[in-house]
Amino acid sequence: MAALERGGFVGIDVPEGGTRYKSPIRLTERGLRTMREVNQIIEDVVARAAHGVDEPDRAAMYRALGSIRDNLSKIGER
Repeated sequence: MAALERGGFVGIDVPEGGTRYKSPIRLTERGLRTMREVNQIIEDVVARAAHGVDEPDRAAMYRALGSIRDNLSKIGER
């Protein structure tokens, strides 16, 4: 968080008389702009990667990945 704060991407709202520990963190304008840019890049890459995959196949893939994630979580809980 300190590096993000130094870079101007986040602000840490320390309550009066409080400490930085567990203080609310907010994105600055720079952080919001950067987040939007990164989200756009991710959306573009996902769209290009999924080119030619129709919606039913994509939905089935996400269902399968969700099941795998859930199974791995259960394995990790043991």
